[in-house]
Amino acid sequence: MPQPDSVKARLAALDRIDDELCAVLQHAQATIGALAELKRGHAALQPQLEQHVRDYYRTLEHSTVALRNEIRELDAAVGTQLLPVNIGKRAVGQDQEKLSEQLAQMDKYVGSM
Repeated sequence: MPQPDSVKARLAALDRIDDELCAVLQHAQATIGALAELKRGHAALQPQLEQHVRDYYRTLEHSTVALRNEIRELDAAVGTQLLPVNIGKRAVGQDQEKLSEQLAQMDKYVGSM
């Protein structure tokens, strides 16, 4: 079943954002590496450190703006292109009941030893 063009466009945009976030991590790694070398006495790496920091913040800013825009696109599409999503708890309390049941079984087995 083919996907609508709007979904393909959103997925492509999210893929680009994912690539940018990976680049942010690479820039952070390069920045930390350059800083460590600078602290070891390699003063010639100061311009390289500054460039890594600029690249880090530039990429971080671009990716966060792009992600914010995608969130706006998604919000605008809910109810028109996408079905509204309602999240409600249906099984409230069942987790506590199950936990109590499991603890009772453990007490039974531990008590018989």
